[in-house]
Parts: sequence; structure tokens; C-alpha cells
Amino acid sequence: MRLYAKFFLLVFCLLAVPSLVYADSPVTSTPFSEAYLDEPMVEQAKAEGHMTKEIADYLSNTDNPLALKAAVINALYNQTEWQEKNLAEIYAEFVYNKSIEELAPDTLKGEELYCLGYLILLDNYLTPSKALPYLEAAQKKMADSFTVSITLALARAQESLLNQGEDIWPITQEVLDDPTLNQDMKPEAVEIIRSYMSLYQDTAEQQSAEAQIQAREMRDIIDVITGKETTVNVYINGTKINYDVAPILDNKTNRTLVPFRKTFETLGAMVWYEDSTNSVYATKGQTLLRLPVGENKAYINGQLVILDVATRIKDKRTMVPLRFISQALGYQVTSLPEGELINVHIYDR
Repeated sequence: MRLYAKFFLLVFCLLAVPSLVYADSPVTSTPFSEAYLDEPMVEQAKAEGHMTKEIADYLSNTDNPLALKAAVINALYNQTEWQEKNLAEIYAEFVYNKSIEELAPDTLKGEELYCLGYLILLDNYLTPSKALPYLEAAQKKMADSFTVSITLALARAQESLLNQGEDIWPITQEVLDDPTLNQDMKPEAVEIIRSYMSLYQDTAEQQSAEAQIQAREMRDIIDVITGKETTVNVYINGTKINYDVAPILDNKTNRTLVPFRKTFETLGAMVWYEDSTNSVYATKGQTLLRLPVGENKAYINGQLVILDVATRIKDKRTMVPLRFISQALGYQVTSLPEGELINVHIYDR
């Protein structure tokens, strides 16, 4: 009897958690589009609940105010019950006749980056990191826009919530109280955001040990539900590395791990394994790296460095954290998520 009870409890959690999370998070619980329902396109977006050619054309029209575009996007997801959507991809097909993966973000204007970023954020609210590169790029191009800054703040607050951070409210408060930003959003819309986000003001002080345990368990369930395999491509100075064992993404730290030997021989380093220390080594120029297998530490020229992800074995290959090791050897590393694909680029400094 207990076995059946546990089974049905697990099924219930798997089915119920997405709705619960959707109903209570910085990204999904700030329906500021309610302040714009006097605008026909916002009202239409809420009624439709999906991307249409007309809505896509509205979002891509540079004559329309950015805050109204934000409200339209917000309204598309402002539903009583959550349903899986893929509106960012549909939007990209309508506007660019391309998939998001085929777009070149560095060629897009600020408003284009914003619309894509906000759509990606709401499509992937349990993995806000997918939207951050677009929203951050939009903010760089539209630094004085309150709409862009507050959306980016909500994305960062969402990420903090999922990582059990304590800065959820400060992240948004900083933007809400910034007098230098162009207040391009209706005061009523701003108040909707403020009234919800202020609930996190005392979260860190009030959260009990039991609540922290429940939060960890909730995130574990979310990881199971959203545990899609992410494809990681690695490029060195523009040339893709072809691995016999694919790179992996550590879900807890968002760190990319790659096969040690193939990567660093491609980087021009000399590599070897030492059985007595159960460590892999790489040397290039004046730098000697040692990484004990299965541990979250490394040595750079004998100096201990603590890593946020441990090395591991996958299909008889030693997997090591790419960003730390590459930067330790003097390379610059950038990454850009594209849906379930992450492209990592390594360049000479």
C-alpha cells in the first residue's frame, strides 16, 4: 500500500509542480499587462494566448513603443493555467523566416534583442539563463530604458529564486528605484511588479530550515521535469572541436565539462595522466595545471584553486570544467545559449 501511495504522490508532484512554480515566481507572477488592457493589441494578445502573424508584426514594428510590446508579450502568457509554449521560435519564423539558432544576435537591434529575450524568458521560465544573453545585450543597447532593465532584473531574480538566492528583492528594487532610467512603463504596471516583488523583501530572514529543505526538494523535482539534454558545441578560434564523447552541462552550476585530452591537445597543451595522484595534467608555456579526478579542486603551478564543479569520468573520458581551465591557460571564453544548444567559443586573448 505504501508503495502505491508513494507512486501516486510522485506522479502528483510531477504534474502539479509546473503549475505551482508558474503561479509564483518573479517572471510569471508579474502580469503588468493588466495595466494595458485598454490597448487593443494587448487585449488581443491576452485573448489569443499564442503568437500570430499580426502580433509578430506588431512586435517587430519599430513605430510601436517598447513598453507596449512588453505588455503584449506579457499578455500572451497571462493565462489562468500554464501551458507549454514555444512562442519565441514561432516569432522568429514569422519575422526573420529563420529559427532562433540561425539568427546572429550581434546583428540585431536593441528592441529585437529585447522581444526575443522576453519571449525566450517566458518560454523557458525554469531556465532563465537561456534568455539572459539576449536581455543583457538589449540593455547594453538601451541602457536608459526602464522596461528593458526591469525585465532583465526579473530574469535575474528568477534565476536567483531557482538557485535559492537571497537577493531576489534587491535585484529588482535597484531598478525600481533608479531615478536615472527613462520611465517608459505605466505607473500602474510598475506598481504590479513592485507589489509582487516586495513579497521577497524579508524572505531570507523569515525562511525556516524546513522551508529551505522544501525549496531544495522542489528544485530537485523541477530538475527531473525539465531534465532535457543540452547540446554543447565548442569552438577554438572559430573551428569546432569534434569530440568522441560529447561535452556535458552541469545543471547545478551551469558549467560546461569537456573531454580533457582532446580539448587541451587542440589548445596546444601537453597533457598526461598520473596514476599515483589520480590526476590529469596540462602544461603550456609557463603554466602547469593539475586536476585530481573526481574532486572540485585544481592546482595552477602548485597553487590550490577550489572549483564549483568536480571533474568526472564519462565513457572512459575525464571531463573537466572548460571555462576555468581555458582561462587558466590564457584563453578568453564566451558562451551563448540557443534553445537546447549552447555554443562555447574559445579565443586567444
